[in-house]
Amino acid sequence: MDEISAKVRQMYDQFPYPSPRAHGRDLRELLNLLTLFSMETKYDFRNRAVLDAGTGTGHRLIKAAARLRQTRFTAIDISEKPLSIARQVCQQEGLDNIEFRVAESHGRRTPGRF
Repeated sequence: MDEISAKVRQMYDQFPYPSPRAHGRDLRELLNLLTLFSMETKYDFRNRAVLDAGTGTGHRLIKAAARLRQTRFTAIDISEKPLSIARQVCQQEGLDNIEFRVAESHGRRTPGRF
């Protein structure tokens, strides 16, 4: 990991984003984007794999995954602390279609096929 990535990781470990308090807020941006994309292109997300790079605490992704239950999501972030929050929220919501991983989004290896 380069020096800048290490500093970014340290910052998000200290200040997870979105804030864990965002859980009650209606964060539909990603869901809206996926819905519009599907409507405009006739793309069917069912039985597809979607990568969310830089997921943070996962609040936006969790909202989308709750609506798109037949879609498999892989969420990556550079920092474990926000991902641990995301895993807790995901478990509270009863979702099983998201996998959370620590990874750099600009790394050489892709965490799967998307």
